[in-house]
Amino acid sequence: TPPDPSQLAGGQQPVRFSNAIDLFIQQELRDAGLQAAPRAEPEILLRRLTADTIGLPPTPEEIAQLETDSGSNAWSTLVDRYLASPQFGERWARHWLDIARFAESSGYERDQTKPFAWKYRDWVVDAINSDMPYDEFVVLQLAGDEIPDRDERSLAATGFLRLGTWNDEPNDPEDYAFERLEDLVHTTSSAFLGMTVKCARCHDHKFDPIPQLDYYRMASIFWPGPIQARDRKWLGGPTDDELDAQEVLAWTDITQSPAPLHLLKDGDRQRPLEEVVPAVLTLVPDLFRELDAPTPKAKGTQRRLQFAKWIASPENPLTARVIVNRIWQNYMGQGLVRSPNNFGFTGEQPTHPDILDWLAAELVDSGWSLKHIHRLILNSETYRQSSNHQNFDEYSQRDYDNRLWWRAERRRRDAESLRDALLVA
Repeated sequence: TPPDPSQLAGGQQPVRFSNAIDLFIQQELRDAGLQAAPRAEPEILLRRLTADTIGLPPTPEEIAQLETDSGSNAWSTLVDRYLASPQFGERWARHWLDIARFAESSGYERDQTKPFAWKYRDWVVDAINSDMPYDEFVVLQLAGDEIPDRDERSLAATGFLRLGTWNDEPNDPEDYAFERLEDLVHTTSSAFLGMTVKCARCHDHKFDPIPQLDYYRMASIFWPGPIQARDRKWLGGPTDDELDAQEVLAWTDITQSPAPLHLLKDGDRQRPLEEVVPAVLTLVPDLFRELDAPTPKAKGTQRRLQFAKWIASPENPLTARVIVNRIWQNYMGQGLVRSPNNFGFTGEQPTHPDILDWLAAELVDSGWSLKHIHRLILNSETYRQSSNHQNFDEYSQRDYDNRLWWRAERRRRDAESLRDALLVA
């Protein structure tokens, strides 16, 4: 529950707040004997907003309009305008594509071009611009080929599983299949759950509640796919016949009855132990279950679809927190959890767990609307703070890395937005 603003004032100047984010921040600042920086100048705020949302500087006309429009809704109107801009999806797709290890080539010596990888990129842009519910965003990337009404767009979403490197001449093809499994396990678990499941490939995780068996349970979800594909033409993916589609970089199961996957002693392929039954992770005991066999009419095993729905469940405590933390990080310079891909024991503890919980609840309650979270952050007084502070030297000694957010972070432009800014100058 957000604190009471009247209690936070404490007889001093009134608390400046827009929503619960500010109240949580102000409470921590008050408890530490600190005060927030004043609001930044309008032109600075506009430049910050456009850089963060569309990656471009404001036009002279936009600056002039801001200086003349001082109404109470002027800022929220600006926020809505840029969130509705087509460039918003292009800007924020870049953040997700980095997480998804997006590349249009295969790596290694030949570094072959991956045809139609751009369709995945465009799918991400469109999903962000249309405010696709995040639970659907998760499911389509992991199992867009397994949904009942699949189409070319949902198939393109599974390009997420095709974006890793692919070696057409591995030293040992049998070993390389397990390298590919590790890539899929790691990217999926770190992107959506903020957990380093790949650390359990050879032994139980040393710090987090992830037994080695969980790694292979998760790996078995991808095992029915073209993990062992060696045909150079298809670059490690399914053939057009297996995919039942053409001109799309996508993933699908190539059998309903894959060979058994075994837990491997020390991760060694030549030292198999017991056969693994596909299941979700045990780190949320109340949600643990083994996966059901596919229905008779199903084309694949339906393992990925079941696992994706487990990730996207409102009851999963990690999924919503991981994505709202990523959004906060890209606006504020640091995440509430400053190790965004690792919410485990060796990761950073959240600076403001109450904000993390509140934003995660807001995401689910809004129907998984990511733009709702963008608006909450952008409209907050915390986002609109100046990066300067009259007590900068003193506060820097007491909170040198600004974990309490007593000022706005000073950030460099990334190379892509800097290039775009120069091109429109």
